[in-house]
Amino acid sequence: MQELKKIFPDFEIETKEIHPPVTPFDSKVDSDIVKLISKINANTNFGTVAYASEAGQYNEAGLQSIICGPGSIDQAHRANEFIAKEELIKYVELLHNLMHLFSSETIMKEL
Repeated sequence: MQELKKIFPDFEIETKEIHPPVTPFDSKVDSDIVKLISKINANTNFGTVAYASEAGQYNEAGLQSIICGPGSIDQAHRANEFIAKEELIKYVELLHNLMHLFSSETIMKEL
């Protein structure tokens, strides 16, 4: 910066926060949302990862949250990222199970 000041005496750097801090997030194992996903997903091997998402803000607003999706975080958000076809098939099954669960419970409550 000092070199730039010699060339451009009026040079300044101003730092502004343009995004609020990302709220830390952690789903509790006994939360309703984890129980729901456990009910509809064959894979109940839950873990944690170190990346940002909106889940912290949702959770802070009182909406239970969980981050789930097809594929492995090991292949996501990097060069040549991919999702294996088998993982997409599993995810479609999870979504199908979720729709079935909610439609079944809704119908039963209305009877």
